[in-house]
Amino acid sequence: MAQKQLYISTQASPCSSLHSVLKYFSRAGINQVELSSGVSFSPDYKKVVTDFTTSDDFSFLIHNYFPPPAQPFVLNLASSDQTILNRSTKNCMKAINLCAEFQVPLFSLHSGFSFHSQPEDLGKNLLSLPRIPIHEARSIFIENIQKIAEFASKLGISIAIENNVLTSFNLVDGENKLLLGVHPVELIDLIEDINRDNVFILLDVGHCKVSS
Repeated sequence: MAQKQLYISTQASPCSSLHSVLKYFSRAGINQVELSSGVSFSPDYKKVVTDFTTSDDFSFLIHNYFPPPAQPFVLNLASSDQTILNRSTKNCMKAINLCAEFQVPLFSLHSGFSFHSQPEDLGKNLLSLPRIPIHEARSIFIENIQKIAEFASKLGISIAIENNVLTSFNLVDGENKLLLGVHPVELIDLIEDINRDNVFILLDVGHCKVSS
């Protein structure tokens, strides 16, 4: 039987700087870490990752909003705003290059959404935010994931798309018109339409529980 591996997200640390987060985990005997959100911008993030890889034998996964940009924004590969779309794509490419550099086999990211938001909007009522029809957001997302998957494939990296979480107060007339990949069938259909051999599903069971 294959050995199970448990990775702890940087979000689980009370610290903010990447170095402090990894030091916190090291003291707790944790050396398998998912580099995700919850850490502040650091221009020397590569050096920090290198130092802990070599000195403390850390291994990493990389998820969505890492490395954190100098100017915070909401990463959305389904955005109709070209500026946000360009920034999102650039951040994902940077993460994939980091995967290749540190021999991380997988980069995971959130499924897209149809609204335009700021970081402070997330986790709240989203109905008042400007948005596009969800089928348009879906088309944009598929096109951009295909491009990212092709880039990642050349480096031997796989992509995993995480199911979004939908709360009841963000339903529009009882329907989901904001978030891609909430229902299992929606997520499977996305993967099939993306149609790339290196694209898989990251199932967040917490998101499933809330959405259900």
